[in-house]
Amino acid sequence: MSQNKKNIAKDQPTTTLISKSKYEFNMAEFPFCLISSNRFGKTEINSIAYEDTITGKDGAIIPRKWEIYPSRKDGWGSSQTIGLVTELMKICKEEEFVSPVVRFGSISNLIKRMGLSDGTKIYKRIRGDLDALVGYTFKAKNAFWDNEKKAYVDMTGHFFESVYYYHRESGGQEPLPFANIKISEQIWGSIKANALITIDTGDVSFHSFTPTEQRLALYLTKMLHAFVEHRRDVALLGKQLPLLGKSYKTIKTQITRGCDGLIKKGFPLLASFRYERNATGRGENIIFRKNVGVLPPNETIKGVPASIQRGIDLLAKQYSHITSDEEARVYCLTEDILKVCGDGQSQRAYSIIASKLPSEIIYRILSEIRQEYPGTFKGSRGSLFIVKAKQEASRLDIDLGFNFS
Repeated sequence: MSQNKKNIAKDQPTTTLISKSKYEFNMAEFPFCLISSNRFGKTEINSIAYEDTITGKDGAIIPRKWEIYPSRKDGWGSSQTIGLVTELMKICKEEEFVSPVVRFGSISNLIKRMGLSDGTKIYKRIRGDLDALVGYTFKAKNAFWDNEKKAYVDMTGHFFESVYYYHRESGGQEPLPFANIKISEQIWGSIKANALITIDTGDVSFHSFTPTEQRLALYLTKMLHAFVEHRRDVALLGKQLPLLGKSYKTIKTQITRGCDGLIKKGFPLLASFRYERNATGRGENIIFRKNVGVLPPNETIKGVPASIQRGIDLLAKQYSHITSDEEARVYCLTEDILKVCGDGQSQRAYSIIASKLPSEIIYRILSEIRQEYPGTFKGSRGSLFIVKAKQEASRLDIDLGFNFS
């Protein structure tokens, strides 16, 4: 750690590190994706609601509800708000997350980092966005299960606690302190519990994306971070981002344009996407495929060393047997199960389960295992996965066609 970073850590107050299980903020997916894109056009939005689930007592799936309220004075902010939050998190990462106080230096420095044209109008807008961030309030019902207190916790809080700017009327030779914004204890607890996944846009600037592309990029950074494929109900995704179209067709069109834009601009995570009818027959799922960087067999890249090319050829061969979307789905699910559970001897069982159970059920089970294991369970992660898969199959009346022991 540099001397400067040591000084930052020394100068700032310490924050108690809170158990990771208590902080289930999805930092790339929620809550920052709910921040304004353009003041929601001419629509007056007094709050935004979002619902998901947590794993509670004895593994119970409990509904959780979030509501976000804008700053009373500064509203939701401007079209740069999401980009601004992302830039602040990048600064926090550059300082190796040593303090909840993000020292951005000055508004002019933020404008430069974000690649915006400097000027009085932009300056006022960014300052207004910073003030708006401090003014946001969230309320969460069943925010988390506190295993120590044996209780569910409802919570009200802020994303950022305070922002400081420094200036002089005239004179003075001493350098001014860095302008800074302080992350709230709730969000800082999530960051320190390693719940923050920083976005990688490759050679493309995040600030070159449209607001919808930005929110999709943040969402996909989380959901494709550990998995090759992710699927989500289109209407629910539209609510979560949020896209405030008045019809399903409008929301789907916005998502499609956003995905097409990310692919054309070279967003490195997203290789492709497609739609399919969901299991209920009502509405559609969108399926995102991660760019795994695999070339077809014998395809070479100019200038790549032979040793690396051999690795590429081996990966291409590994995927060459896949001839359909369903095979790809099962293969990717099996790989994702192996990453979390290990136990290669159970790979055949994993593959059978992946072919029988819906993807969203499997990903929920994997999420539960990450949070719960080992708990009171005496076996391996793989054994726990199979136990949970059998329970889900029984609940859904699905015959796994295999006598798992």
